[in-house]
Amino acid sequence: MATSHLQFCILSLLIFTISPSKAQTSTPKPKSLLLPVTKDSSTLQYLTQLNLGTPLTPKTVVLDLGGRHLWFDCEAGYNSSTYHPGHCGSAACSVAKPSFTCGICFADKPRPGCNKYTCSIRPRKHHNTNDTWLLKGLSSGAKGMAGLGRTHIGLPHQISSKFGGTLPRKFALCLSKSNGFVLFGDARYVKGYGGTKISTVNPYTVLESSIYNVVAETFGMELKAMNVAKVASVAPFSDCFSTEFLGYSRLGPSVPDMAFVFGNKSVYWELHGANLVVEISRDVVCLAFVDGGLNPRTSIVIGAHQLEDNLLQFDLAASKLGFTSTLLQQDVPCTNFKF
Repeated sequence: MATSHLQFCILSLLIFTISPSKAQTSTPKPKSLLLPVTKDSSTLQYLTQLNLGTPLTPKTVVLDLGGRHLWFDCEAGYNSSTYHPGHCGSAACSVAKPSFTCGICFADKPRPGCNKYTCSIRPRKHHNTNDTWLLKGLSSGAKGMAGLGRTHIGLPHQISSKFGGTLPRKFALCLSKSNGFVLFGDARYVKGYGGTKISTVNPYTVLESSIYNVVAETFGMELKAMNVAKVASVAPFSDCFSTEFLGYSRLGPSVPDMAFVFGNKSVYWELHGANLVVEISRDVVCLAFVDGGLNPRTSIVIGAHQLEDNLLQFDLAASKLGFTSTLLQQDVPCTNFKF
């Protein structure tokens, strides 16, 4: 009987192929590669599709900006002639930095996710659905997660390695309320750089309580000066406001602007109405920040709502973040990108 943490596949691009129709050139070693992204309105997760295995089979996966692994559930229905298990002591297993000791799975016939003496890694866990335990909390139809973190088994590093390093270990991310894209490799569009924790799994920015209180109090005082009244909170938000005296522009509701300021104070990432508040109804908007409580693991986690219609580039090799201010200023939202 297989133990539950063995029932998934950590993917290596040595055994999986991305459809060449997404490559930006027809050469064997492209300099960039494009993945379209859609947003699931029920879970607020961002999804993309990868063609995996031999023969190629499309799999929908959830993007995880800080995720360490590229994985999908292979408990049922997975069959690939190029699948190879990661045996304990192998180079692939060493790179993956397994979470557990060498795993043993007893089955009538070895299969993906259940092999003797293979390294074992527990993927990031979610909750809230009735599917297999690995898929709990993921969007309907999603079969795994594509981690975009710095590790050697994250998707950016694997793609770069697959193409012999001609495709730089960097990627650009452009999200919106409906769709967007991830572009791996080189592009020329960014300004400024800095560093912080950013998440596509957290739908809204999460702040440690003392930080949240300062932000919310200042934001509320600015709105009060504009004759905007505070109203009852709407979960998960604590600070909500009437729209009676709020104007609107292409940048969203006309609320006070904010900015994330980096080490060099001349480098800052401006946020405007569309990224600062959530429209609950025609009458109510809420500050799109969540109180993370005292002593959270991370004091500030910038969430997906704040990323929408901002173009970001993550240069993993140089540890730099490049970003634009909101693309709504130029009236070119991420939904305008043509695939």
